Amino acid sequence: MDSSINFFFEFGEIRSLKKKLIRLWIEEVVRRNKLRTGDLNFIFVRDNKLAKLNRKHLKNNTLTDILTFSFQEEIGLISGDVYISAERVRENAVLYKEPLVREYLRVIIHGVLHLIGFNDKTEKEKKIMRLQEEECLSLYKNLEKRSGELFHVKP
Repeated sequence: MDSSINFFFEFGEIRSLKKKLIRLWIEEVVRRNKLRTGDLNFIFVRDNKLAKLNRKHLKNNTLTDILTFSFQEEIGLISGDVYISAERVRENAVLYKEPLVREYLRVIIHGVLHLIGFNDKTEKEKKIMRLQEEECLSLYKNLEKRSGELFHVKP
């Protein structure tokens, strides 16, 4: 089965996201967890849409930056929809003094980690999730440094 990693922007597209590199990164993170990538959709929306989804599917009446829905049909193959509030990401980037692109990457990989099987309900799980995110962001940086080689682009 071929994998498909798609990005849909109902709101908040930023051109500086390197989609081809992000796809390679996600595939590498999934592979390192001994899984395979199926169909993944990252849908960037406004707060109000994500809040509606949160109420409808999780019965939560709070704002969140991300909701992840798994559509795994085969063991070892991750597939799903990851809804991301572009407004939350932008506010969190300011709040945590992070570059906007890094905050987008953190939230994207957070969704992938949920699909892989990581949770963040308890304090212990949150700590593990944060460590995984940081490890994945380091991997992204390394891939980015090698991107000229990966994409056969001359410096």
